Amino acid sequence: MELEYKPLKGRAAWATLLLATLGVISIAFIISTIAEINLLRQIESGQFITEAQATANDTRQAAIGGLYLAAYIAAVVGFLAWMYRAHKNLDALGYDSRFYPRDTIIWWFIPIANLFRPYQVMKEIWKGSHPDLGHASLELYASSSPLLPVWWALWIVSSFIGNRLFFALFSQPTVSDLIRNDILSIVADSISLTALGLALILMWRITRNQVRKAAIKTETVTPA
Repeated sequence: MELEYKPLKGRAAWATLLLATLGVISIAFIISTIAEINLLRQIESGQFITEAQATANDTRQAAIGGLYLAAYIAAVVGFLAWMYRAHKNLDALGYDSRFYPRDTIIWWFIPIANLFRPYQVMKEIWKGSHPDLGHASLELYASSSPLLPVWWALWIVSSFIGNRLFFALFSQPTVSDLIRNDILSIVADSISLTALGLALILMWRITRNQVRKAAIKTETVTPA
């Protein structure tokens, strides 16, 4: 395995830009969905809306939805590129990994396993990157972070709601169903935004920890 440590700041910066772009588009989609709910409630209450209003709403939602999908794919690629490099650095930082760098990618796409394996890999990256690992008084903090399970729980919940909404596309919903689905969409997007924020915090903490650990390792092996 490659033993060369490579700083993560470049990949972290790109991932941050892509995740932040996704966050902005998510907020825009939430605002647009609120507008759609108001329109649907007018229809449900028997109020008249013009064809132009309906068309404008559908066009707006489709456009923002397309932007969201593109931003989501880009953000996933950026985050996984960072995660791959972060795990590949562990060997150079002196940590005996249970997983392989490729596991930072493949487990996200394997059903059932993607409910827990990516979390385990991320936890290993956190632990192996922490400069205080091995210090008895700090071992508990170094081995994990309270943000990790919260981040992962939010991700699982938002993914579950998203899957439910996806299958709802193949039904023939009433206006009330459309309103309920839009509300669920807002809830899922809000949870995803929180998970996104936690992912950014974890990413930069790990990036900084690897810099510190690499510096400590260099000082240790460099003769006085």
